[in-house]
Amino acid sequence: MAQLLDEMPSSELAEWMAFASIEPFGGAVDDLRAGLAPAVALNLNRTKDADPISPMTFFPWADKAAAPEPEPETPEQISEKLRALLTAKANPNGNV
Repeated sequence: MAQLLDEMPSSELAEWMAFASIEPFGGAVDDLRAGLAPAVALNLNRTKDADPISPMTFFPWADKAAAPEPEPETPEQISEKLRALLTAKANPNGNV
């Protein structure tokens, strides 16, 4: 992470994060693309009473339920975490 922030300003990282939320990329999207061709082939040849096949059918890990959203942190919790982080950075060897 430190190298990333050394080589890319945080504003550019924020832009990439915003772009990824609009146009996702990476492994999950690659899985979807890889499943499109077999799903189309099977759907073109299925019987009329058969249910359509999703591209994600070919990826069993995609059926796992999404993890629940964590509860938002209170300002006090955020402050406590930030204080602990800054204290650890100021005293990397635990010295006072």
